[in-house]
Formats: sequence, structure tokens, C-alpha cells
Amino acid sequence: MRARDLLSNSSFIIIIALLIGILTGISYRAKESTYLILGTIMTLSVMQIDVERIKTKGKKGVFLPVLLVYTVSPLMTLIPAYMFIENPEFLKGFVIMSVVPSAIGLVAFSKVLDGDVELALSGTGAVYLSSIFLTPFMAKALLGAEISMISVLNSILLLIVVPFILSRFLVKLGLERRIAGRKKEIINLLFFFLILNIVGSNRNAFFIEADIILIISAICILRTVGVGTILYFLARKLDVEESDARTYTLFGTFKNGGLAVALAVALFSPDAAIPAAISIVFDVGSIGYYGIIFRKARKRL
Repeated sequence: MRARDLLSNSSFIIIIALLIGILTGISYRAKESTYLILGTIMTLSVMQIDVERIKTKGKKGVFLPVLLVYTVSPLMTLIPAYMFIENPEFLKGFVIMSVVPSAIGLVAFSKVLDGDVELALSGTGAVYLSSIFLTPFMAKALLGAEISMISVLNSILLLIVVPFILSRFLVKLGLERRIAGRKKEIINLLFFFLILNIVGSNRNAFFIEADIILIISAICILRTVGVGTILYFLARKLDVEESDARTYTLFGTFKNGGLAVALAVALFSPDAAIPAAISIVFDVGSIGYYGIIFRKARKRL
């Protein structure tokens, strides 16, 4: 198999990056490099989008992403957490993970998984604008914690607004046309380094008591793989367009783990950040899983 064939296989790239990250703990300036790599991926991912289609999706498709992020995902996280987790710091961590918005990388992952990128971008914009009010409100209601949303506003600016503006400029320069035949491989390679850095920097979360890891991991798997699988096949059963169904699945499962880790540490303790740190691995790993599931579903259709 040629190197280019391997680079074009998103599931293979994600799984290899996960394994290397967990086994080695490789990372370099995790926060700064994550912003740089993800910003580059976002720029490449939105270069081909249709601005008029974003307006259409924005009118029709932004309510459901907000609903999925702030009702379905929190419920499927908090119900099992309160049933099986006794450590109060871990419970706080699960609550924080529930109230943060979806990951901005969802737009890029939607591109990799052949979802609807316009829907992903308009939905993410709606989620993050809603999060300015919903995240502090929910955190206050559930934990009595005061959350500053400056980090959310920074994310909106650096990872949504700037990449979108930059992508329009690069399209005018003809870059989209020049890299059209290699863009998937370029994005996958960037994803390799992104995942390696994120997982490597959170590797220590896996070196606690084995029974605690298993319980936290089981809840994370339920929220990502379990809920996402149900959402996807339910959407297809309801005749939701295939690309839309894939993107809605990501909204229902893919949380901003980096923001959750930062908030948990700032508001509570390093222990409170452990659920979000472990969840990051399963969130990213689920993309490889969905890549396989979506391909199999497409063959059956």
C-alpha cells in the first residue's frame, strides 16, 4: 500500500495517532500548537464551502445543534455519572464537561467524515454564541460556579472567524484549486499531529486507579459511541439527509474537551479535569469509529 493511500485513510491516521499519543505521551506546547494546527485545518476545511448555503443552513439548521449540545449530550453524561461516580471532584468534572460547547474541530471532522460542512459551521457558530449565556448559566445552576467566557470568545475569534476570513482570501489566490487533489491527505496529516499533541498532553489521566478509569471510560464511551450511533441511525430512519445526519451525530457527541479541562482546573482541582482529559481520547477515537460505521451504512443504502 502506498504512503498516499495510508494518508487518505482518516480512520487509520486517527487510530495510529491515538496509540502513539497514549503510549509515548508526545506533545509540544500543547495549547499553542493545538490552536495553530486546528486553525490551519479549519482554514483548509472551509475553503470549499458555499457562503450562500451557510445562510440557508443558518436559517434552518442551527436550533438542532444547540439542542443536541445542551440537552442530549449533558443528559447522557450526567445521568450515568451521578449513578456510578462517588468522587465529588470527578462529578464536578463531568458537569463542566456537560456545560461546555461542542468542539470547534467538529467542523474539520465533519469535512473528514463527508458531513455537511456548511451545517457544521453555521451550527457551531450558533452553539458558541449560545454558550456565552448557556455555559455560565448551567454551571451556576448545577455547581454554583462562576465562569468567565473570555476563553470561549477567544476560541470563536481564533478558530472560527479568523480561519473563515483567511480561507476567503486564499480562495481568491487560487490555493483551493492548486491543492484540490491533495487536500484530504494534507488535512489528515495535520490531524495526525493534532491528535498526537492533544492525547499526548493528557496521557497522565490514564495513570490513576484502574477501576476509576474503567468507570469514567465507560461513561465517555456511552456519550460518544453509544449516543452517537443511536443519533445517526435515528436520523437516517427519519430520512435526514446523509451528510446532515453525520454532522448532527458529531454535535450530539463531540464536546470541547480542552475548554472543559481548563475550566475544571481553574474552578476546582486537577482531579476535576480527569473526566474531560479521558473523554478527549474517546471523542477523537470515535471519529475513527464513525468513519467505519458511515462507510458501512453507505454501502447498505
